[in-house]
Amino acid sequence: MQYLVQCSCGQHMTVDDSQAGMQFGCSGCRQPFSVPANPTGAQVVAISPALRAPSPIPHQPAPAHYQPQGHVYVTTPPKSPGVAAVLSFFYCGLGQIYNGEIGKGIGFLIGYSFCWLLCFILIGFILVPIFWVIGMIDAYTSAERINRSHANQMFGGGPVY
Repeated sequence: MQYLVQCSCGQHMTVDDSQAGMQFGCSGCRQPFSVPANPTGAQVVAISPALRAPSPIPHQPAPAHYQPQGHVYVTTPPKSPGVAAVLSFFYCGLGQIYNGEIGKGIGFLIGYSFCWLLCFILIGFILVPIFWVIGMIDAYTSAERINRSHANQMFGGGPVY
């Protein structure tokens, strides 16, 4: 059976027989109070089934017009400049694709492949290593710039160049 118990602050709480003699914190004043072991007396009133609170409603999705309060931050994992450089070491342009700069990465892939084709007229032997090193440096610095940009967005900084 359920009983209505009143704290010294005036707050009413509903307790079961199984909670008799236990100590709880009052939901109003947060002070500890004990539920009487014997459910009789001036502070305890039996609740009839008609006066009981309705059972809790199961979880329902929020209505469409609900606007959450506070800030929601969506973060992406930081890009590792070392991984970007190593990927560009193996093939120029892969580091840029890892950084999420797909167009730039495809441009580096095409340019690097074209430099290899230019090896047939000897100028490619000079251009391939230059393009390769530029690709690694760009992948490394782009990863650092992306990380700084995300950090500034999270913590309120100015533009990142």
